[in-house]
Amino acid sequence: MTHVSVPNFKGKELADARSWTTENDVKLKVEQKYDFKTETNVILKQSITKGKIKKGTELVVEASLGPDPKEVIPLPDFKKMKLKDAKKWISENKADNLAIIEEYSETIAASDFIKFEMTTKDVKAENYKRKDKGKVYFSKGKEVYEKDITVPDFAGKAKEEAVEWTKKNEIQLKTEEEDSNTVEIGKIISQSVAKDQKMAKKETITIKVSKGKALSIPDFSQYTLQEAEAKAEGLQVQVKQTFNDTVPYGRFIGQSIEAGTKYSEKGEKPSLLVTYSAGKPFLKDLKDTTLEGDLQKIFYEDYQSKGANITYQVYYVDSSVTKGTVVQMSKYNEFVPIDYVVQIGISRGNIQPTEPDKQPSEPE
Repeated sequence: MTHVSVPNFKGKELADARSWTTENDVKLKVEQKYDFKTETNVILKQSITKGKIKKGTELVVEASLGPDPKEVIPLPDFKKMKLKDAKKWISENKADNLAIIEEYSETIAASDFIKFEMTTKDVKAENYKRKDKGKVYFSKGKEVYEKDITVPDFAGKAKEEAVEWTKKNEIQLKTEEEDSNTVEIGKIISQSVAKDQKMAKKETITIKVSKGKALSIPDFSQYTLQEAEAKAEGLQVQVKQTFNDTVPYGRFIGQSIEAGTKYSEKGEKPSLLVTYSAGKPFLKDLKDTTLEGDLQKIFYEDYQSKGANITYQVYYVDSSVTKGTVVQMSKYNEFVPIDYVVQIGISRGNIQPTEPDKQPSEPE
């Protein structure tokens, strides 16, 4: 047989034509063109549609390349579309290089738009071509997990055990701290989900961790100055005396942190200032023993550092006492108000001391 009848290949796969021509010793020439309506490698037409063809001769077929990848198809606003609408648009426009990706979201409802990413650079929505690649993300809603994780008993255990267990099982952990007189610092007091109960991934369990014993600031008004220093044990306490016109010597004046204020043994110990009265300031006698250069130090250390605003004014007097020595005071050896100015006379040392009269010697 030198001729064979030619089948109708229109609408069939190009592979079918290849098989037939090979079996029947007919040469096959394939021409291709883009065709939006026809799938890739589907035959559009052929050179001989009826009758026979001589073996060894050529059969020409035209096959589809599918949609033109360079065709511009402006993108829609995916933000306003649901998942099914986006899939429909991609299918209708044969934009197969746009991938739909569904992922779980705790905040975005199922089928709602999440984000759009263009893989091909410098592509705008208005000049998008079918060959350009991109990803459109839509929400699957919240992921629902089965309650199949058994909760252990954390009471009395170290916080680190709960941290490790929650990480391993993808459980959310919330930690709160509170005082405890029975549970050691850093150990777990209680848990919001009881032992042997079931939890699902992403759920939250709350544990309360001990800060140690609950301590409180003492009421130092109940203690004397000497007792306060003993009660300060374990605290950062500074005991101080200041002059006071109304509070008698040794009596309590105040404390920098209110009595009863709570703190825990875990935290940093509070710094506390406790003040007691040094009574009214007593102005001592400085005459004949004190130099003018020492006055600043004396008045600061003896009075001003203890809360008394006692200052002095100097004047100079003619005197045979060594120059610069205090020889006069407007007040001394008596109590003075907290706010007081004392007048102090300083020797000029400009008078020669007189020698006492000599007594006549007794006769031998």
